[in-house]
Amino acid sequence: MPASTTMPLSYIQGVEHKPVSRIVFGTLNLHKSAAPFALLDSVYASGCNAFDCAAIYGDGECEKILGNWIKANKINTDDLFLVTKGGCGDESTEWSPSLQRETLEGHIRSSLDRLQVPTVDLYMLHRDDPALLISEIVDTVNMFISSGLCKTWGVSNWDLDRIDAAISYANKNNLTPPVCDSLQFSLAVPHRSVWPGTISMDDERNKWYTVSKGISVFAWESLAKGFMTGSWGDRDQLEKRDGEMLGGERDAAWRQKNLEDAYLIPRNFDRRDRAVEMAQAKSVNPGQIAISYVLAKQPQAFVLIGTSNPDHWAANVEAASIKLSPEEVLWLEDGGANKMRTQTLHCLAVQDEASDETLSACKRQKICHVEPPSALHAALPASQEVQDTVACGRASVLALAQGQDDRLMVLIGPCSIHSPAAAIEYARWLLPLARKHANELVVVMRVYFEKPRTTVGWKGLVSDPDLNNSYNVAKGLKLARALLLDLSLIHISEPTRLLSISYAVFCLKKKKKKKIKHKHYSIKVEMPRVV
Repeated sequence: MPASTTMPLSYIQGVEHKPVSRIVFGTLNLHKSAAPFALLDSVYASGCNAFDCAAIYGDGECEKILGNWIKANKINTDDLFLVTKGGCGDESTEWSPSLQRETLEGHIRSSLDRLQVPTVDLYMLHRDDPALLISEIVDTVNMFISSGLCKTWGVSNWDLDRIDAAISYANKNNLTPPVCDSLQFSLAVPHRSVWPGTISMDDERNKWYTVSKGISVFAWESLAKGFMTGSWGDRDQLEKRDGEMLGGERDAAWRQKNLEDAYLIPRNFDRRDRAVEMAQAKSVNPGQIAISYVLAKQPQAFVLIGTSNPDHWAANVEAASIKLSPEEVLWLEDGGANKMRTQTLHCLAVQDEASDETLSACKRQKICHVEPPSALHAALPASQEVQDTVACGRASVLALAQGQDDRLMVLIGPCSIHSPAAAIEYARWLLPLARKHANELVVVMRVYFEKPRTTVGWKGLVSDPDLNNSYNVAKGLKLARALLLDLSLIHISEPTRLLSISYAVFCLKKKKKKKIKHKHYSIKVEMPRVV
């Protein structure tokens, strides 16, 4: 595989030995290229090793071209990630599903003949047929795997309940579950299905792709067929929309009208305007922002790009080097007062709070007042974004503990936090690595606030946040909660230890030798039950 400094790589479950470029070349229009071999040469030289085909693309011609290119260049298929799809008709049938075993086997064997390879890395079912039992479909594709026709499988344009059913049936019967889901995924979200039988990403669906699912996303139409680049679509067209799937002859005019009707809604114009603004600030183009949005929004996503222009391809690859922050992703979606605002860190504000008065009171009264948990929660509430991050992290670790996820958990980070600013910097460094290896590892950042085995000296951030023997536990508690909130906003999973200390009751008593004795009291804490 050619070396690339910009092409990000990830892995597909079941093919963990082979890194896959997160920008995937879609061969939909390969047969329309005047110089297809030269185009494929430039794609491969860019660091892309993943090629997405389908039996219906160019009525099989696209697979033939790709197969001839592989053979002519004597490329080792171990250096490629080959994807093809079957199980549906062409445009004349409105892409109707056909998932019977005999039909599917004919599709995959024909695809392999055209590609001139004995197997593909990933075989995807282009449409679903709800009339067929999930067991029949899963058994069929697993027969293909056991016969060596493909290494693993996925789905395209399936409802989530059917994917869940396929995963459940496969796991119960020691079979290979689907590992990929291909759907329309763009900053521009259509208000209805763009094409008959297709599925689009939305916020609710995006939450379903937890790491424990083991499902990677193949995103198609990430540029909304050119809408995000400004190739078409004006606001004055809003009043001309029909709102429903169009009838009539399936010609070029119909396809363009159908795109306009699906994508031209006020929200998408607003999102495109913000993409233009961000692109200007970053000295890139709006299409590159749209691609980087998908890569940032969904860590398990691969972006399919189909083009017959090598220059357009090169620009799309450059988009992979644009790293959008969570704040920038949210701004592209919803707007706001600050387009690329810096996250306001709770912990730094708490750390900078003056503590002289509190310290004096502690020394004078020989006791520090600690507010009840409800007051601390009210002062530093957990937003829905924080709650979602925590819930996702707990679900991932619980799936590991229950044997539902075969990845490894990596617990990494500082043993005892003493600098919140350093902890934030470490989390921002760790997050890209966690996302890069998400298919193999569950990376959890260690965030510990206590030093229970320490008999002399500093006892930890909560006990002595100012590191001056002032034992301002009230500030320490507030600082610890603030840091955990900030780390959750960065979208990193972080654990802390539950030891024998209850911070609600913390007594300091002087003995005759003027040594301070800490009396720790335990509390009851509800924990997930692993059966």
